[in-house]
Formats: sequence, C-alpha cells, structure tokens
Amino acid sequence: MLAAFVVAERLHPGRPLMLVSLGTGNFTNPIDGAAARRWGLGGWAWRLLDLLADGQSAMSEATMHRLLGVAARAESRYHRVQPDLPAGLGRMDDTSRQNVSGLQRITREHCARHGAQLDAIAAELAA
Repeated sequence: MLAAFVVAERLHPGRPLMLVSLGTGNFTNPIDGAAARRWGLGGWAWRLLDLLADGQSAMSEATMHRLLGVAARAESRYHRVQPDLPAGLGRMDDTSRQNVSGLQRITREHCARHGAQLDAIAAELAA
C-alpha cells in the first residue's frame, strides 16, 4: 500500500492521488489463553505470522489515512475494503473447498453490505 503510494507520487508529482486498498480479510477471532498454553512452538509460529501481518497492515492503513484522508470524510482519497473473517476461515495455507467457499461467501456478503460505498469508489475511479 505504501509502496504503491510512493510510486504513484513519483510518477505523477503534484497530482491528487486516490488509493483503493483491497484487503484479504481481517481476523476477528481472539486468541484463547487456555488453548495458547498448549500450542508449542509450531502453533505459535502461525499465530505470530498472523499478528505480524496484522500489525504491518494496521500501520500502513493508519499512515494512508493520515496522508490521504479518513474514509468517513467526503474528501477522502483513501479507501480500505476488507471484510472481517470469522473464526475458522482465512488461513493462508488452507486451500480446502470448505475454506475457499467460506471466503467467497464472506466476500459476496461484504460486497452486498457495502455496495453503495463500492459503487461510489468505482464512479470516482472512472471519473
């Protein structure tokens, strides 16, 4: 996200920019302390990767809001589109039919709930 912004600024200096960030999903399932005690090194490795990725994503998002405006304001030039992922969905190594089907369902529901916002972003991009 930040790299795209830097490249766009270099290619179009002084020109107003708009950035649309399409996320792959936000994990919403908290870590269960009792279960975490039994994970061992292998179990924690996956969770740490998720936590590091979430932290980097959150920092990039906060930076883009600061640089391009907060999405709630009409003049915002930064839009983040990312559905929340319920427990059991979204592991990056899970290509099972059940996981992929669940991700597709979540994406369709997210697009349906935020259709007006997505249409407004598309119209602004097309202008």
